[in-house]
Amino acid sequence: MDFSSGTYFSHYSEPAVTNANTRVMCGQYGSSYSNVKVRVTDYGAFTANTPYYFRFPLLKNPSGASTPLTYRVRLLSYPNSKHHPIVYGEYQYYNLQQTVSGSTSSQAATMSSSGNTVQSSVSISLSYSSYNAASGANLLVKLKNNAMSALTDISALASLFNSNYNYEYYPNINLCVFRKANSVYSPTLALGSLPTSLDQQSYTISYLLAYPSTSLYYSSSFSGSLAATSTLSYRTSWTSSSFTRLSGLTNTNSMGVYQLQWSTSSLILPEGSHILVTLSCCLQQVQHYCKAMSGFADGAQPTSNLICRRQSSTSVYIGGYSQIAASTTLSITLYLQVTQNSLATVNPTATIAVISSSGSTIISAPTAACALPVTQYGGYTLALPSYTVQPIMKGTAQQLYFSFTLRSHTLSSGDYLVVDLGDWTVDPGEAEGLNIWEYKIGSGIYWVPAQTTSISSNKF
Repeated sequence: MDFSSGTYFSHYSEPAVTNANTRVMCGQYGSSYSNVKVRVTDYGAFTANTPYYFRFPLLKNPSGASTPLTYRVRLLSYPNSKHHPIVYGEYQYYNLQQTVSGSTSSQAATMSSSGNTVQSSVSISLSYSSYNAASGANLLVKLKNNAMSALTDISALASLFNSNYNYEYYPNINLCVFRKANSVYSPTLALGSLPTSLDQQSYTISYLLAYPSTSLYYSSSFSGSLAATSTLSYRTSWTSSSFTRLSGLTNTNSMGVYQLQWSTSSLILPEGSHILVTLSCCLQQVQHYCKAMSGFADGAQPTSNLICRRQSSTSVYIGGYSQIAASTTLSITLYLQVTQNSLATVNPTATIAVISSSGSTIISAPTAACALPVTQYGGYTLALPSYTVQPIMKGTAQQLYFSFTLRSHTLSSGDYLVVDLGDWTVDPGEAEGLNIWEYKIGSGIYWVPAQTTSISSNKF
């Protein structure tokens, strides 16, 4: 909080008035903050013969010993038609007690929490490790105003309850005061359940202080520090997920169509966030864009552009979507190539991470595994040349090439190679209506139009 004239401060009052507020008024600049005043406004009407209590926290005692605390209280009214206040009462007090030379002691303390994850509710508690507050002792818990981004709503702090303490809350400065009401051993101060932010953020407890008397106070030591900071954890599991091969062989270097599907029952994925999908092993992408995606809608922001594209050979970037509600099932379909070079059954997974617009993680969790029984070797290259430069139009011809290495067999005269083109048809070519094929051994190129025979359908 900036210490300047007009800054909002805080107070505790009985009876409490929600709309009442407190400001610090003081001289500035050359006046060196002189004549500090604490002003309460918007409290409403006062009733005669009714007691009213006001408490103002964190007022620093004079620095020298043997100095009495003095103060003056004025009750003012500002009628709408007047430019100056009406003074209803004024009281000045000279404290008979004087400041004394006090002492401090550092006590080990701990901060613990449960539910300390994003988009959840965290329960925070603090305690001294060995100090037992006596009846009448004041324990102060201060939350750091500019370091609470992880806590989206702290209104529950206004009404905490502990049978062993009388409780006061000071808004604006976020100060919790626990006044020990008995001699029962009760070292833990619970701050209730507070909702957490969409992504990974932090919150800080500035200090935990105990004042057992007017001449002694205990400061907290959280692992050697007066303050304690905690960062929310991101989520580490999806409610449901699957990784499925839709089509294609599982031979080495074979290409196929695969689908990833996932959902979470408790997380919102805000617009402006993005998703990174990283394959664990054994598969790599062969296209620059996803084949299909489901569950995503275009974002409303001017910078949103829904896209699902390759980021690297083993990762996919998804961005530009609108806010995704909890329990929405999401999926993407990819063209992937098997990169497993030995014959074995492998079980690749994909880690799906959601990153907020600020760069903080919301969730990072693996999907279920996809079982790939790699039982045969395949060619190491299979591609359509220029597939990223020009579109493959229906009814047009496109050159296809593939390469392979024989690992365990030798082709002899009379052996043959079968190529299954699936839904593709073979262009008749230019040599008297025959299908033209070319193969290369070493540096030699051979044309074999007459030896290409259709076995069935598009198998040659």
